[in-house]
Amino acid sequence: MKRRVFSLLVVLAMVLAMVPVQAAGGSFTLAVVTQDQVVVEPEAVAYTAGQTLGQALLASNHTFTGLEQGFVQAVDGVAASYYLYYDDGGFSLDVPASSVTGVLLTSRDGGWNPPQQELLVYLGQYRQMDSGVQNYPAAQGAYAAALTVLQQGGDAGEAQANLQAAVAEFQALMDGEKATVTFRITQGEGQVNQARLILTGPYGDVHTAQGSTIDVIPGSYRFVVSDGGDNRTQGQVEVPAGGTEVSVT
Repeated sequence: MKRRVFSLLVVLAMVLAMVPVQAAGGSFTLAVVTQDQVVVEPEAVAYTAGQTLGQALLASNHTFTGLEQGFVQAVDGVAASYYLYYDDGGFSLDVPASSVTGVLLTSRDGGWNPPQQELLVYLGQYRQMDSGVQNYPAAQGAYAAALTVLQQGGDAGEAQANLQAAVAEFQALMDGEKATVTFRITQGEGQVNQARLILTGPYGDVHTAQGSTIDVIPGSYRFVVSDGGDNRTQGQVEVPAGGTEVSVT
């Protein structure tokens, strides 16, 4: 009996091994623009395995009037004669969503080209960066200029290069020479040497450490010192190039 059960398990395993595994879902970048406004800034739209591009758009958090009939008359209530473009200039809504990296709905019939596609996808990646770069003035300006290129046309390659340069400039700033902030922490009657430190910089950049010291670039920071539970102290500290000490209770 045991041998028969084992044989059945072996056959079942072989059958399962022959069943093709469906590709997992993923996401593509979507942007919607008219000549006058940005309706949807570049963002990730998720799709599930087997969905078409049209199905993924309909399942998103946006409304597309006319999409089920094969064309778009309005997006989130903003009416326009939208042209749909994606990778290699495609425009069919029936392609697998997994074959698409970026979709642009635009009221400008200016054609589509690889540099615009690359710019669209990079703008989506930029908006997902959580380093604080989106609050960096140079990056903000380059991003706004890139959106204008999506709206009105222009040199997409140059727009992307300018934004990438601003991102690299910000990263170089964050990677610059550090200064040490030492926290003198008192809790009750004792001194605390192991606390959770959280410092938030001027660009929304967040830095964490466990202990009583943390290294950051000079600047103005908001801090939170916690014992790991509900006990915490917060405040503001100006960090000079030579570092500083902060006493907290």
